[in-house]
Amino acid sequence: MAAIELQNLSFRAEKTDIVKNVSFSVNDSELFVLCGPSGAGKTTILRLITGEWQPQSGDVLLNGQSVLALPMQKRGTILVSQENNLFPHMTIFENAAFALKARHIPRSEIKTRLDELAWRFRLEKHMKRYPHELSGGQQKLAAILRAVAVEPQVLLLDEPFTGLDNNLHAEIRDFLLEFQKERNLTVLMITHSKEDAFFMGNHIGFLFDGYLRRYSDVRDLYQKTGDEMIDSFLGEIVALPDGRRVFADKILPI
Repeated sequence: MAAIELQNLSFRAEKTDIVKNVSFSVNDSELFVLCGPSGAGKTTILRLITGEWQPQSGDVLLNGQSVLALPMQKRGTILVSQENNLFPHMTIFENAAFALKARHIPRSEIKTRLDELAWRFRLEKHMKRYPHELSGGQQKLAAILRAVAVEPQVLLLDEPFTGLDNNLHAEIRDFLLEFQKERNLTVLMITHSKEDAFFMGNHIGFLFDGYLRRYSDVRDLYQKTGDEMIDSFLGEIVALPDGRRVFADKILPI
């Protein structure tokens, strides 16, 4: 059974079709990437899954059950947005504990859970600090820590590496992928970065102008797809002598 299933999902705002009859599924414990250019409708799909917005037609199923009639807090999904949305007047510990208290988790369990996550996210020295006292990378980690602390059925990531420099981007990307595999998290990540999509995704969906143009195992994408829009977006993929494959436009000159 799929952890997430979208069935013919459509959404319109101000007489503009933003999501157009989109269907795909995400397996349990999978990291699925929805990839496409800015303005394609990717973030809208996340908001339809969380229940922030309601579709005009179609359905959203989580673990085989429609959730359209459920409020956001009962869907078992957590969204980490580009902006992180940490409460500025709360410490990182208080930020993470806030949602746990709302779920009536015992105080002793909150501390145990957050102490373990703080160590895993390398934030144990920063839990008593406020968001503005942390670097951009630490704020991103804190936002993800807060999200996984509530043990969601599905973790939704909206361009999680926005604003990070190249070294920090790679470091947090590696950490997140390792943590996802370690905890068997079901993750749906959206990105406009083809490199992040190929590096992280088990399967990749390509969204252009509200349409899902392709849904593929990442291994099937090293050859041209025959879809002119997707092939243009991906560019040429080159096989190196050591077996690695890279995007031709990312090879650095010697």
